[in-house]
Formats: sequence, C-alpha cells, structure tokens
Amino acid sequence: MNTQFVHLCFSSYTEVMFRVHEDYIRGINDLVVASVKTGTTILAYALMSNHVHCCIQTQGNPAELHRIFRISYGRYFSSKYGRDGYIGDPDIKVVCIDGYQHCLTAISYCLRNPLHHGVTNSAMNYPYSSVSAYFRDCMGLGPFPKTRSVCPRRLAPQHFIWPAGMRFECDGRASLDTSVDYKQVEMLFKTPNEFTYNMMIRKSGKKWREDQSDDNNGGNPVTLELLESDHYLVQEMEKNERYHYQVTGTSDISVCNIIDSELVPKYGIKSVYFLSTEQQLSIAH
Repeated sequence: MNTQFVHLCFSSYTEVMFRVHEDYIRGINDLVVASVKTGTTILAYALMSNHVHCCIQTQGNPAELHRIFRISYGRYFSSKYGRDGYIGDPDIKVVCIDGYQHCLTAISYCLRNPLHHGVTNSAMNYPYSSVSAYFRDCMGLGPFPKTRSVCPRRLAPQHFIWPAGMRFECDGRASLDTSVDYKQVEMLFKTPNEFTYNMMIRKSGKKWREDQSDDNNGGNPVTLELLESDHYLVQEMEKNERYHYQVTGTSDISVCNIIDSELVPKYGIKSVYFLSTEQQLSIAH
C-alpha cells in the first residue's frame, strides 16, 4: 500500500472549538492519539479557534484520523462545557499532494495559517502549531523543552496507552520531538534559511504557483483556495499575510476568557451552553 502525503482541514463553524489554553492542549493530544491509532505520521499542524490544519503521511483513509479526533475531543469538550453531541462539522477537506514543491507549499501554508487569519504577526510565534519543532538550534530556540513521561488524565482519552517513548511538555501537550516527524520536514526545507523564507518572507501568489510547475507530477498548484475552507475569503487571508501589523485586536481565546471567567459566573451556571437567549443577548451587548 502506497504512502500518501495529505493536507487535512476540519472545521467547526457554528461554535468555537477551543475556548481556552487547556482546550488547545487537549486538541493537540487528541490529534496525536488519532495519528497513533491510524498509523499516521504528523508532519505539521496548526490549531485555530474553529478549525484545524494538518499535513500527514498515511497509508490508510485520512478521514479516519478526523473521525477519531472528532469523537475523542467531542467527548472531552461536551463533558467540560455541558453540551451534547460531537463538536465540529462532519465534513473534512482532504487534499492529496504529490511533488517536492507541492509538499513544501502545503506545509508552509499549514504553519502560516495563524498569519493568514490575522491572529499573529508572525507564523513563528504562534503557540498552537508545530512551527517551533523545526531547526530549533538555528532559530535560537535551543533544545526541545524538558519533558515528562506522564500526560495529565484530563488532557488525553481515558484508557489510551501511549506509545513507548512519547513525552509531554510541562503544560501537558505531546512534545514536538516525539509527536511530529520534524526531521523529515527539515529535510524537505533543506536549510534554516529556506524554512525562514517560507515562513516569514514568501508571499502567496503567482510566483509560488509557478515554482510548483517544476515538480514532475504536473498537478494543480497548492494554493490557499485549494487548502482552505470556503468559509474564508482568500483575498482577506492574503491581505493579512502581507501586512503583518494588522493583527486581530481581540482574539477568540480572549473573548472566550471574558465570557467564561467573568460573565457566565454571574448567572450561577456551569458554562456558556446553559445561557438563555436573553442572557446571551445581554452578554453580546
């Protein structure tokens, strides 16, 4: 069975998927759990407040990774916030990619996604992607953070047995050096300068599409239109990419923090999901 290089995008457009830091950490761990269960190799990922991008290598059905993630994370989220059902949309955008430049572009777009959505002024400083896994020494990041062998129970599915050698950072997330094939990504980019150029300098557009024509497969170029959900305007994403100073003033996580820690407790209820319509309107105002 052949190994496929795949870019996945799965979303939750009717509600925020990750409300606080802990939710992002659990989401990262559930993604890693799904990769272990499906025999999938994670090359890169980026978790946004209402969708996830990841680049993987797999010999199986890529949609199975999404199914396992959605069930596991949905159970955690529903239990924590008192809601019913799975979280996120059942549909998933799967793009199979072939060719060196195509792979390079897909990984770059995955890691640059926070920049595309205007939540950061640099792809290099976003905390919920795998961007800090690559070329650490040359980026001035030093060794991978100190880790431990045990994952906090609330941050992983019950009864899941982690593979031998899996490590976890101080906040509980699966460590990048044991959950992401960062060495293969470094081989693709070849040098730290090439990686930095693709993360911080290169812009989407005609030149990037033309570079992909050098690949032998002759397939369609990897673009934002191809990888991103139709819910977003590519023109706005490219604008955010070009003007780094136009960062969203108030992030989803900061808004959720205000709602969950300051406003919801005033009503004496468990979470935002127990608010009445009148209470929701009052908070929105």
